[in-house]
Amino acid sequence: MNEVLAVILSMSLSGGIVIIMLYLVLLLFGKKFCRQWQYYIWMIAIIRLLLPFAPQQNLMNELFQSAKPPISGIDNSSLEGLQNEQTPTEDFKTNVIQSENTEDEKGNIQSSEINYGITDETVDEVTNKELTGKPYVLSDIVCQYLWLIWLLPAIILFARKILTYEKKLQYIRAGSKEVQDIVLLEEFDKLLEKNHVKRRMALSVNSMIRSPIMIGLFNPCIILSTTQMTVLEFRHTISHELVHYRRRDILYKWLIQIVVCIHWFNPLLYMMERSINRACELSCDEAVIWNLDKQERYAYGDTLLRAAGRNVKYKLPVSPIAFSDSKKNLKERLGAIMNFKKLSKVTYITMFSLTIILFVCSSCMGVYAATKRNVAVTDKSKAKTTSSNSVQTPHSVVYKNGEYFILFDNAGEKDIPGSTGPDYGVTFSAVWPDAYVSFNSYYVNKNLSSKIKKEGKYMQNKGWLTKKEANAIIDVALKVQQGDTNGFKTDKQEKEYTKWNITIKNGVYYYKNKRIRILMDTRKDRSFKNFSYDKKGKVDVKVIRNSDNKITKVKYLSKKKAQEILEDLK
Repeated sequence: MNEVLAVILSMSLSGGIVIIMLYLVLLLFGKKFCRQWQYYIWMIAIIRLLLPFAPQQNLMNELFQSAKPPISGIDNSSLEGLQNEQTPTEDFKTNVIQSENTEDEKGNIQSSEINYGITDETVDEVTNKELTGKPYVLSDIVCQYLWLIWLLPAIILFARKILTYEKKLQYIRAGSKEVQDIVLLEEFDKLLEKNHVKRRMALSVNSMIRSPIMIGLFNPCIILSTTQMTVLEFRHTISHELVHYRRRDILYKWLIQIVVCIHWFNPLLYMMERSINRACELSCDEAVIWNLDKQERYAYGDTLLRAAGRNVKYKLPVSPIAFSDSKKNLKERLGAIMNFKKLSKVTYITMFSLTIILFVCSSCMGVYAATKRNVAVTDKSKAKTTSSNSVQTPHSVVYKNGEYFILFDNAGEKDIPGSTGPDYGVTFSAVWPDAYVSFNSYYVNKNLSSKIKKEGKYMQNKGWLTKKEANAIIDVALKVQQGDTNGFKTDKQEKEYTKWNITIKNGVYYYKNKRIRILMDTRKDRSFKNFSYDKKGKVDVKVIRNSDNKITKVKYLSKKKAQEILEDLK
């Protein structure tokens, strides 16, 4: 579920960027573009905030994938039991020292990093343990249920909005009564026919509200604040509310509320909500006065002023469409009415072009794509039992420094993560174009494939692997167990080693067919590209590279130098 939270956060971030872009566009062109465009252009941001769909390559996906730590195997605490079952057949120790290690003037190793290794005593100790998992610590539980911190406030906020709206709506309906004025009812029918409204619509009056409003989606009702008005004022009022009805502004406003509840933590959403509410009334005014002359527009403005002069008794939080806005926005609405003028063709072309550009930019912002490694696998009851031999063959298998990388979904060698190799023996990693997951280290023996199968089952249950992917990895482990690895690729470093008579077999280094005890692969600046220690080895070897990082020489270490290194390892 934390993957869902990551998707929500990415949508909120990309939506926030789109909102800022829209504010900049409106700041530059707000006075030149029509109000309806300014009202509906916010749909681009709403779509970005609601729909987790985007091109495969997008900004948010790149950002979140780069910020997300790679899945590097299974949590040690939850898989301690799996490690405990390992049965070593070779009593050697492999240490990996990072590239920050250097040699001092005497040739001693200076390391600021931790050497990772498995000693004989450690292996004997873990093999005698029971197969019991280590319980989650508090931080694990908090991380596991982090998504609830987002979900619970979203649900509470949305429920509160609905309850508050329904409660105040009941008060308004309770104080409303049907209009009995024959003249107004006849004019109302004419306006419905003129605006092509075929659905039955009620007309009521409630003296407790400041200005006329429209409520109801399936059973719409226009509620007047008073019937003491001229026919012209009535015509203006009803025309305004019918524009809201034809445009389904109630749906639009509730859609905004859903977005606000989902992204309750983003302050830009509340700014957008206020801007859309203001644009809604401005665009509705524009639609009403579109075909009116100057005197009729003045009369419409007077109607707004009179409606704003009434004291408000009930103010609904969302959705009811009011004829008169707050006094704070009334000045802007009157100014827009007085300064109204129709647009040129150039302006229409500019608006259309900007809409396309903003939509493309919004798509490029994108969202984080939750990888299938973190999504639940298909229902086990529907899964078919498949043998490892019938599994779809992986794209390829690459062997590198004791680790077998199984590439899926057309992943290439460029997608293989940086690796220092297994702690001991060999390990396996599944690689996709945008993520990877690694197994624990195991010795190569007759139990290798069964242990990989058990760990693969765990990863299946976690949703990190599909059944076919898990079986493909088991198939590779079986080939390694049987020594059938000729079809696997080797990485460039191992190919380079091979040219200098250094070979790797199941994580063990050999030089001229002699097992290496100490392998030092140093760069020109004396930092380590690779270091390995195997106490079962017979020879000590140093690999020397030039400034281009290419091997120039391989030589044996002197006994004195080897002894100094062994002393540093203690």
